[in-house]
Amino acid sequence: MIAWINGFLGLGAAALIGTRFLGLGFAQLLGAVVAVWLAGVLALVLVQEGMARPGLRRRFLGSSVRTWAFFLAVYFGTIFGLSPVLRDRAVFWPLFVPLVLVNGFSILVFGPYQDWRVAQAQRRARRQSLTVELPNNLS
Repeated sequence: MIAWINGFLGLGAAALIGTRFLGLGFAQLLGAVVAVWLAGVLALVLVQEGMARPGLRRRFLGSSVRTWAFFLAVYFGTIFGLSPVLRDRAVFWPLFVPLVLVNGFSILVFGPYQDWRVAQAQRRARRQSLTVELPNNLS
């Protein structure tokens, strides 16, 4: 419920600040919101997948500082790559908090994805635990 509230609150605040005070058009504002939403989903998924792979976890995600650095690099890299309007500091900083609140929508997408990944791992573990190996002399 909080993710919905944050998402809509951020969307309303971004629309108000963007259109009224920054003079952004609807398409520019929509592009910024979509870029932030995609950046949130992509960063969360890449961190989740990276933690599931020992090589990536060891190299890039070994500590909380490196995990946050990786997350923020993917997050802001995606935002600035997809939304040219947010590359301007005069636009980015006034919209920073509202667009962070828009990430509530990213969490709504990431939650079911994470549930699916956990269920997949549980099914895999259950299959492996049900596999019975016969001794060599009985096969």
